[in-house]
Amino acid sequence: MKKDFPAEDLKKLEVSAVDIQPSSAAATSTEVEGYFVEEEHGKPVTVDDQQKTLYKYSRKKNMSRARNAEGTFSPADKLQNKRTSWKGRLLRISSILILGVMTGAVLGTLYKNSMGGAVDFSGYTESQFRDDTDELLKLVTGKTSPTEADKQNWVSLAKDQGITDPTKLTPSQNFMLAEYNSTFAKNFFVLSLDGATTAAGMTQTVYSRRKFNGSKYTFESLSVGSLVQLATCSVTAKGSNKVEVIQGNNITETNADWTGAIKPYTVQGYKDTTGTYLHNLSPYIVSSKTVLNNEKTEVTLREDGNYEFTLKLDPVGSVINYVKQIEFTSGMPVQKFNNVTIRVIIDQNWNFVETNITESYGILFGGAMPISASGHLKSLYYFNLAQDDENLQMPV
Repeated sequence: MKKDFPAEDLKKLEVSAVDIQPSSAAATSTEVEGYFVEEEHGKPVTVDDQQKTLYKYSRKKNMSRARNAEGTFSPADKLQNKRTSWKGRLLRISSILILGVMTGAVLGTLYKNSMGGAVDFSGYTESQFRDDTDELLKLVTGKTSPTEADKQNWVSLAKDQGITDPTKLTPSQNFMLAEYNSTFAKNFFVLSLDGATTAAGMTQTVYSRRKFNGSKYTFESLSVGSLVQLATCSVTAKGSNKVEVIQGNNITETNADWTGAIKPYTVQGYKDTTGTYLHNLSPYIVSSKTVLNNEKTEVTLREDGNYEFTLKLDPVGSVINYVKQIEFTSGMPVQKFNNVTIRVIIDQNWNFVETNITESYGILFGGAMPISASGHLKSLYYFNLAQDDENLQMPV
C-alpha cells in the first residue's frame, strides 16, 4: 500500500542538482556514472544515466515523483518514464548544459570527489616519463656509440646480437623501436577507423587519416554524432616551421570538404596545443615508466607471423600529451584518466601493423557538467608504399 507523506515531509524530498552526491560505486569504470540522493523516507536512489539524474531530481514542484516508503516508483511514474521521447532527451541535455554553467563550481567539486580528484596534467613533463631512445639503440645494436648509419641499420645489427624477434624485448621496448622505425619510412598512411567515444549516453564516431607522401604531412580528424560534427585537417611541409589547421565543411563520418577557416601555428605551437607533432604516430607516451605490464612474456607470436602484445598504461604519465588532443578536438577539459589499454601488432622487423585502443576518462561537459567518457579506436599502418598509391593522395 502506498504511504501518504505529510506536506512537511514532502518538502524535504525536494531535490536539486546540488543535492546530488557521488556514489561509492563511482570508483569502478562501469559504475562511475552512478549518483545517489539520500532521501528522508526511503533508500538511496542510484541512477546510472547522468542525463536522467539531473532531470529527474531537479523538478522540485513535481511531487508525483516522490518515492514511497519502500523506495519504489509509483505505476504512474513508471509510465511517465516510458513516455520520454528522444526530443525530450535533447531538451534535457540542453538543460544540463545550462545547469552546468550555473553550478559549475559545485558540480566540479562533486566530480572531483567522485573521481578521486582531478589531475593537473600540466604539472608533468615528457622528460619525466620518456625513456632514452639512444640508450635503447645501444642495447639492441651492441655498440656503445652507434653511428647514424648504425641507428638506421639497427634491425640487422640487433639480429646479429641475438635479438632475432620481438619476443626478446619488453613491450615498451618493442613499441619504442616501432615508433623509431617509422621515422625512416619514405612515406606512410595510417587509417584509424571503427572508433567511437561515448559520454552521457551519447556516441560520437571517430575517424582519421594520417599521411606522409615524402614531402608533406597531413592529419584529417573527423567526429560525428548527435551533439556535434567536428572535422579538421592539419597540414605541414617537411622541414617547414608552419602548420595550418583547416576546418571542414559538409562533414560526414569519413569525409569533409577542407574549405573552412584556416588557423596557422608554428610547429612547436601546434605540438603545445594538440600534444603531438604531425610526424608522430601515437599521442601516448610509452616507456618502461608508463607501461604497467612490461614483461617479455607479454609478447607472443601470432599465426600470421606477426607479433602481438597488450600495453596497460599508467593513466597519468602516458596521457599528458594526449589530453591536449582531446581538449583541442572537443573543447572540453579532461579531468582524469581511468585506464588506457593498447593491443599492438608489429611485424618481425618492428614495423607497426595494427593497434586497438580502449580507454575511459572524465571530462567537463560544457566546461561545468562532469561526465564519464569511454572510447575505442582501431588503426591500420602502411609504410613505404608505391609513390602513386591512392592512399598517399593529399587531401589539400
